[in-house]
Amino acid sequence: MNPPKFTCCDDMANLTYLNDASVLANLRDRYSRWLIYTYSGLFCVAINPYKRLSIYT
Repeated sequence: MNPPKFTCCDDMANLTYLNDASVLANLRDRYSRWLIYTYSGLFCVAINPYKRLSIYT
């Protein structure tokens, strides 16, 4: 796994170990904090929260 400083990393291209487990752990940590947008280099990964968020109102 990645060092603690990469917990909830906003750009997964910065992760030390970029593998399936690290990506899923990072997305899970960010989703638990309602951070549904995460970058992966040039791409934006969005997770559907299945509810309305205050960032859109």
